[in-house]
Amino acid sequence: MIEVFKSAIAKLKSSSVSDEQIREHFYTLATQGNIEAMYSYSLNCLFGFGGPQNLGHAEYWLQLAANKGHTEAQYSLGVFYQTDEYFVSDNEKSNYWMTVAASNGHDEAQSFIDVDT
Repeated sequence: MIEVFKSAIAKLKSSSVSDEQIREHFYTLATQGNIEAMYSYSLNCLFGFGGPQNLGHAEYWLQLAANKGHTEAQYSLGVFYQTDEYFVSDNEKSNYWMTVAASNGHDEAQSFIDVDT
């Protein structure tokens, strides 16, 4: 789920910038409408990378990316709403985002939908 995030972090780290600068870079791009950066910034906030963990910001930016069609963000919301690990458990939201991600071609979401029905 977070392979793209890890890849982006690795690229930025190779240019010897700080974790805080990486987080700020994603935030700047996210506020400019970059969907991939919205997803990456949400994960920064979720895991506390480059700054404090902020679950409210994580959920906000993850939802923005998901609403703009980012299938990994859609799937992530489905997982996080299902597990109650980071966000309050909500089966309705979980099922909604899994269905959206599956309809957009996300294989793991489709597997979840197939098992759930």
